[in-house]
Amino acid sequence: MSISSFASGTSTPTVGTPLTLASTTTAGIYILEVDCKNLANTEVVTTTVNSAAKSGGTVNSATTATYTGTGSTPTSHLYTIPIPVGSSGNFVLLQSSGTARAFDWSVWLMT
Repeated sequence: MSISSFASGTSTPTVGTPLTLASTTTAGIYILEVDCKNLANTEVVTTTVNSAAKSGGTVNSATTATYTGTGSTPTSHLYTIPIPVGSSGNFVLLQSSGTARAFDWSVWLMT
């Protein structure tokens, strides 16, 4: 098994509005990584990976992960669990509180 970058970038979401970072129709196992180092104390970010259970199926939430900034935490990277995507999926970031922050992110594809 190997891992490669599927998509990456830096995004600043509007607070309270989900932002789709990337979408795929390529089957594989994906991991979303978000660097939360810019979050201030008590600011919250949630990541969601959505996938369809079958070709032509409805894309729904497969997993979510939430991180709350502490202002001094040495571990700031948020990773989702590996998620199989069969036909379609997308990767979403939501900053639910605080000042809008820039987040570096990557979607990794395991093949």
